[in-house]
Amino acid sequence: MPQIDHKVVGHPIVGSKSVILVILEDIWGIISNPGFASVYKLIGDTELFFLIPFVGGFLRMEAYHQYMQDKNTYDFAEVNDQFIYNESM
Repeated sequence: MPQIDHKVVGHPIVGSKSVILVILEDIWGIISNPGFASVYKLIGDTELFFLIPFVGGFLRMEAYHQYMQDKNTYDFAEVNDQFIYNESM
């Protein structure tokens, strides 16, 4: 089994910054370096932090609603609400 080097310099990509810090850095990027890339980064981060989780939650709610409307049929077909949610994504 290979040994893990715990002295690697750097930060993890996921979870290294808070949402507020990332948004503030994007706004500062627009102020300090105006351009399409800075604006696109702010729009992309905003979508990733706010819009995509909202859509995922809505689809999960809709999958559960569809499952509960005809639960016996889905149970007979061995399909659960998680499967419906996965297929809708």
